[in-house]
Amino acid sequence: MVTVVPQGITATDISGFFQSIKNENLEILGNIPKQYGKIHEMNLFDKEKPEFILIYDIHCQPYAQNNIYSIINYIDSCFDIDKIFIEGASNGKIDISSIKDIDIEIRKNILNKMISKGYLSGTELYSYLSEEDNLYGIEDFTLYMQTVKEYAAVINFQKEYLSFINSSDKHLKKFKRKFYSADMRFFEKLFFENIQYDKKTIDSINEFLAKHNVDLKTKYPNLDKYLKIKEYELIDTKNYYKDLQTLISACKNKIPSNI
Repeated sequence: MVTVVPQGITATDISGFFQSIKNENLEILGNIPKQYGKIHEMNLFDKEKPEFILIYDIHCQPYAQNNIYSIINYIDSCFDIDKIFIEGASNGKIDISSIKDIDIEIRKNILNKMISKGYLSGTELYSYLSEEDNLYGIEDFTLYMQTVKEYAAVINFQKEYLSFINSSDKHLKKFKRKFYSADMRFFEKLFFENIQYDKKTIDSINEFLAKHNVDLKTKYPNLDKYLKIKEYELIDTKNYYKDLQTLISACKNKIPSNI
């Protein structure tokens, strides 16, 4: 099995990225163009072709969905794809013949418009444009419709639920003012009230953790990774690359070329 993460989706664990691939076809697959995505995990024996390829999905995100489309196209150039399975459709083969009857250029324009608005997935885009007829749904339709009905019921009682939640929130804030220490209030503000994690916020979090001797890396590794990712996102890439190039130039002048 091979798991692929398209660009536009953040992988929570990248430990399986660079596993050795010896089969010629798998070497091609392992070189998925980086602008489309990366191999997240691979569980294969030498010279074994993948039986399943799982592509991470994020709904209604055109950038990621277009990359999913490109990934499937790329995989199709490496292997014969037997079946493509998608969420949200009833279990079994999906009849897309009516879509295929539309002129290809008109079809492309309509589909690209739909994917830009978040109405279409990259998987569907591939299936509707390709010559293949191998699209299958995976949902238990009865269970799926039951979930839809439950969701509709929640929406119908949304005002009542929100009223209860708001009332509870007021009582909770009252208790917090009474029992929380200054540090506890500061902690809650740092982690739950900051929507934008700027450099000042990240520094404040690190200072707070150091003050209370919290070993983030050992005891809370996922939170540690999250904060590191946020710090990476805050890098000024323009100045970062400028500094990097300056450093490389300085090194070239001082380090023997064979090193």
